[in-house]
Formats: sequence, structure tokens, C-alpha cells
Amino acid sequence: MFFLLLSLFTTSYLPQDTIHNVSETTNSLPMLHSSGLFTYGAHTNTFHLRYAYLKVEHQMPSWQWWITLRGYADTHIPETNYGYILNNLSLYDYGIEKEKWGFFVSFRGAAIPRWNTQSFLLVPFAVRKDNPGEFDRSAWYLEEPVNASGIRLGWKSTWGYFSYSQGDYRHLIPMGITAHLFLPWIQWRNTLIIYNGEPETYALSDYHFQGQTSLSSSMDLTPIRVLLLGEGTYQQRSQRIGIRLEQALRWKNFQIGCRQIWWENLGWNIETGVLVWIGKDTLSLGFQFSTEGRSYFGAKVDF
Repeated sequence: MFFLLLSLFTTSYLPQDTIHNVSETTNSLPMLHSSGLFTYGAHTNTFHLRYAYLKVEHQMPSWQWWITLRGYADTHIPETNYGYILNNLSLYDYGIEKEKWGFFVSFRGAAIPRWNTQSFLLVPFAVRKDNPGEFDRSAWYLEEPVNASGIRLGWKSTWGYFSYSQGDYRHLIPMGITAHLFLPWIQWRNTLIIYNGEPETYALSDYHFQGQTSLSSSMDLTPIRVLLLGEGTYQQRSQRIGIRLEQALRWKNFQIGCRQIWWENLGWNIETGVLVWIGKDTLSLGFQFSTEGRSYFGAKVDF
């Protein structure tokens, strides 16, 4: 009975992160990836491009390289005076990776691992603190670790990814440890971020950590697909625990999803929304509402 139930689960329908992950490919030609989200926020009456990434990567005979650009197009914070929007397209990551027998070492402009980027709604859960394109981000959303250039080394295969990363950013020395399992029926991601809270000192008492563990899977109940995600986060410096749960039902190109976020100092925030895919899951149109009063309509690109 257990194995029969297990056979219903698969990871084939879970969203993939092509921007922050290195693709496993034998393609001899350069590959192009992009991810971007344009929204209209009804609660602020503003249009803005929340984020846009453009990545080119190339698999060489014995190594791999990639370059990633990032930008945004903020309109304004309605109650604030502001000047002209400056050019904001910038280099986000440039990486070189050498792998042998699954062991790898890479030199990266964005070496510190990201939180789990999987989401079944229009607006993702993780946000960038320094991005004006996300000025209206929810207090329930999780800020990404600082982006720092550095080194990453570890071991990876089709069923697992284990790594240690260390970067350097304005006297901050962030470090990251990942231990991910990719089984046929479930994905289990674990990420630990360590950082010094006082940039001018390096005493052990000034170091803090954040940890996250995530489980995600899907079920093929033809013609319906069920997507599931459960996640817990602990922030040691602020001594708080957070939970994120997401569920979605997909029928053909239509998907309805729900997200529940809980922080012990904030309580619950519930979001629900609809996505409609156009063009082989590369473009989606959708809307999203939350119990805290935020409403978004927008378009998202991922390939």
C-alpha cells in the first residue's frame, strides 16, 4: 500500500530555477535563459517590473561558464517624492565551474546560495532587500541572503547537491551550506546561511545563521496535477520561526494556487491566485490576492 501511494508522487511538474542553478546539458551551443515579473499592484495603483534576469551559459568540453544580468523598472513609491529613474541594468553573476566525477569547484559573482525559489503563485516568496522594484514587498516575505562574489565547491549528481560557499561583500563574509536530495517522488532542500552581523569585526559572537528546509512534490491525477510544498525557516538572530505552505491544482494551462505564510511575530498571511500559461510554460498571466490587502495582476516569463 505504501509503495502504491508513493508511485502517485513525482517531481516532473515542479518549477525549475534556470537563473541561479547551473544547467546539466551536453549542448555545445550557448543557451539563453530569462526570468522576469511585471505587475500592476492594485493596492498602490502602480506598474513596475519587479525583476528581470538574462543569463547566457555555455558548456565547454571540460568546464562551464555563464553570465547573468539583472535589472528592474520601478515606477515610484506613491507617497514619496523621487527623481528620474536611473539605469539599473547590472552584472549579477559571472561564473566558471569545473567538474570531475561529480565533484565541482566554481568561482562566482553570486556565490551564496538562494532560498528555495519554487512557488506556485504569480509573485514569489523570496525578495531582494535592495531592489526598489519590490518596494511594496510583504512583511511576511523572506529576504534573500546578500549577493557576494566568492567560491563554491561540493559534489552533485542527478539525485543530490551538496556544497559549501563563501563570499566577500563590504567586510561581510557570508557562508552557505546546502544539502539537497532530488528523489523521483520528492525534492528535499536544506540551506544554511552564516554571516557576521557586525561588518567591522570578526568575533565569533558576531556571527549568526539562518536555516531553511523545504519539501516539494507533485501528483499526476490525470487530467489534474497537484503541486505541494512545505517549508520551515529559522532566523537565529531575531529568534523567530517561519512556515510556508503552498498547494496548487493545474488543469491543462490553468493553475489555481494557495500560499499560507506564518511567522511567530506576525501570525498568518494567506494568498491565493490563478496562472494561465501561454507558450509551453514560458509565459504566464495571472493575478494574486492576500489577506493583508495586497492585490497583483501581472505577467511572468521563465525559460
